[in-house]
Amino acid sequence: MAATAALHLDFHAQSRSINTNINLIEDTRMFRGELDLIIQSASQLEIATNRAALFVQFSNPVERYRDANKMVRSILPKGFSVELSDEQDFILQLNRPRREEGLAMNFITKWSVDRVQILNLQFGGGQAQIVSEHLITAISFDNNNAPVASLTSRQVAAVLNEALKEVSKGLGQASMVLEGF
Repeated sequence: MAATAALHLDFHAQSRSINTNINLIEDTRMFRGELDLIIQSASQLEIATNRAALFVQFSNPVERYRDANKMVRSILPKGFSVELSDEQDFILQLNRPRREEGLAMNFITKWSVDRVQILNLQFGGGQAQIVSEHLITAISFDNNNAPVASLTSRQVAAVLNEALKEVSKGLGQASMVLEGF
C-alpha cells in the first residue's frame, strides 16, 4: 500500500462561487472520438520529438473506502486477488513492455483508490484552502515509447494508435464496457 499525490491546476476567471465537484467526462464515445482526432493531427505534425505518450484515467467517485475497495477489486486482472475492506490509498501498477514498430514501448496500467482534494489557491499570499475532498476508484493507462533520438510523424501516430488500442484492450480485461472503447 502506498499513498499518491497529484496536483491538477485549473485556472478560471474569478468567481464568487467555487465548484466543489469533480468534473468528469461522461460521454466516452465523444472522448474516444477526440482522442482519435488528436492522434490524426499528431500524424501530420512535423516537429522534432523523441517520445509519444497517451495517458488516460477512468474514474468513478465513491462515498466510502469500503465501496472504493470493492469496486477496484472488481476490475483487477485475473490472478490478482487482494483482500480489501477499509484500507486507504490502494495502488497496483504493472508495466507490460514490448516492441512495436521497432520501438520499445511501455504499457503501464494502474488500478487505484485515490483521495482527490479540490483546493482554493490565493495567488499573492494566503494559504491554500481545501474546498472539498472526494474518493475515486480509478484505472489509468500510461502508454508510451521509450525515448529515442527522433520519431517521424508516422512513428508518433503509430505509437499513439497502439497506445489507444491498448487502452481499449485493458478496459476489456477489466470487464469495463465503455462506449467508443
